[in-house]
Amino acid sequence: LSDLAYIGPFNEEFRKGLVNQWSQDLVAREIPSNPIAFIDPLALLCDEARLAAWQGQGLPADRLSAENAAIVTNCDRYPLLVDPQLQGVSWLRRMLGGPSGGGLAEVRPSAPGFMDKVQHAMEEGRPLLLENCGESLDAALDPVLARTYISKGRKLVVRLGDDEVDVLCDKDPTTGMPTGHVGCQLVLQTKMPNPNCIPEVQAQTTLINFTVTEVGLEDQLLAVVVGAERPDLEEQRAELVAKQNQFTIRLKELEDDLLRRLAQAEGDILGDEALIESLEETKATSTEISQQVEAAVVTSKEINAAREGFLPIASRGALVYFLISQLSVIDHMYQYSLDTFTAMFAKALGRASASDDAAARVAALVESVTYVIFCYVTRGLFEKHRLVFAMQLAIKVKLADGPLSP
Repeated sequence: LSDLAYIGPFNEEFRKGLVNQWSQDLVAREIPSNPIAFIDPLALLCDEARLAAWQGQGLPADRLSAENAAIVTNCDRYPLLVDPQLQGVSWLRRMLGGPSGGGLAEVRPSAPGFMDKVQHAMEEGRPLLLENCGESLDAALDPVLARTYISKGRKLVVRLGDDEVDVLCDKDPTTGMPTGHVGCQLVLQTKMPNPNCIPEVQAQTTLINFTVTEVGLEDQLLAVVVGAERPDLEEQRAELVAKQNQFTIRLKELEDDLLRRLAQAEGDILGDEALIESLEETKATSTEISQQVEAAVVTSKEINAAREGFLPIASRGALVYFLISQLSVIDHMYQYSLDTFTAMFAKALGRASASDDAAARVAALVESVTYVIFCYVTRGLFEKHRLVFAMQLAIKVKLADGPLSP
C-alpha cells in the first residue's frame, strides 16, 4: 500500500516502470511473497465487484483511474486529487454523495464560512470535499489533516482555530469509549495540472494524479462519436456494461454469502437441510448468471467490433486535446477545459459532410474534428504562436498516421 501511495502522483508510464522495478527486485532478493502482489498490486486493493461498482458510479474505465480509485479508498492519509479535468471529482460526488454517504459536503478554501462547513462535517460525520485547493492549505486545517484528535472522556475532539469541535467516531460497544475511527471522510482536490505543493501538504496528504490519459480520453470520445453516429449501438453498449457490472457484483455477493454460511455452520454440514437448500439455490443462480455473462461477452465483442470503425475519430480528438493542453507551456493564458473541448468535438461531428460510404464518412469526421478545433484554438492564440501550433499539429498527425518517423 505504501508503494501505491508513493506512485500516486505519477502518470501511467511512470507507474508501470516503478512497479516492474519493485517486482524484479522482489524476485532478485528471493523475498517470499504472494505472486499477485508484485504482478498486479491492484488485485490486492480491490476486486472486480468493487471496480464494477466504481465504474457504474462514473469512474473512467482505464487502468490509471482504477488504480487511483483503489488508492483513494485505501490510503491512510487524506487523498489530494490532482484533477484538472474534474473526472475524479465527478466520480467522488456520485460515490460519496449517495444515500449511504449521508450527503457530500463541498466547500472551497477561499469561500466565506469555510471553517464552519469543516466543523459541521466533523460533527456530523459527513464526507467533505475541499475543491480548488492551492499549493498550500490553511494552517487551521493542520489538526484535521494530521488527525491530532484529543480523547476527552467518551468524546473525541479536534481543535479548529480557537474552538474544540466534537468529532463523530465509532465507539466500543461495551465501554462506549471512542475507537479513533472518524466518520468524516475528507477529500481534497486541485485543478492545477502540475502543482508544486509545499512539503507540509505532501507529508499530510496522499497525492493522486487523476489527469486524464490519452487511452481514457479516446474511450470517452469514442462514446461521443458512436452516440452521435450510432445512438442505438451506444445505448446497447451502455445497457450491456450496466448488466455486466450487476452480474459481477451479484456473483461476489453470492460467493460471500456462501462462505459466511459455511463458516457459521455447526455440526454435520450434510445434515443441515437449510444450508444444503441455500447451496443449491446459490449454485443455480450462479450458473444462470454465468450463462448470461457468457452471452454478454459475445454481444460485447460484436458491439466493440462495430465501434472499432469509429476509433480513428476518437484517436484524432485525443491527439489534438493533448496537444492543446501543452500550449500552456508557451503561455500560461492558454488553458482549455476538457468539457469545452468535448463540446467543440461534438459540434465538429455535426459539421462533417454526409456520406453513405462508412470509410468516407469516417474520413470526413476526422477532417471536420481537426479543422473545427484548429480554428477554435487559433482564434485565441497570439499571431506569433499560430504557426507554432499549426506546425505541431501537422507533425503530430503525420507521426500518428505513419508517413513521418520520429
